[in-house]
Amino acid sequence: VLRMLGPLVVVSTLALLGSGVLLVLLGQDSSRQGVVSVLGLRVDWVGLHKGVFFVWFAVMAAHVLGRALPALRLVVRRHQVPGTVRRVTALVLSLVLAGTAAVWLVGLEGSWREGRFGDDDREHAGTSRTH
Repeated sequence: VLRMLGPLVVVSTLALLGSGVLLVLLGQDSSRQGVVSVLGLRVDWVGLHKGVFFVWFAVMAAHVLGRALPALRLVVRRHQVPGTVRRVTALVLSLVLAGTAAVWLVGLEGSWREGRFGDDDREHAGTSRTH
């Protein structure tokens, strides 16, 4: 089962990341434009991204659950797993790369920084906004 989930994990992850990057590049206004109409319902880019997220979450949940028991057995037995330094280095580098890409992409589209999220600058109960 995990061998069949592997390609789905990769494809759904790439689709989720790609649709998220597309949302940033399109900007807030353009991302709400309809892409397709299904059964009379208009699907915009944000809705498409949400749908991809639900598919990704289901696939990743199955993948994580399928890997949890063997990993737990390794931890309980306290076996030394080879390649620990390489895995930690790869993890740190991927987190740095992801953080750098996020800061760069958000910097490309100014509306995400300026706090224009459809609230018309109205005060919300219990919150304060600074500009």
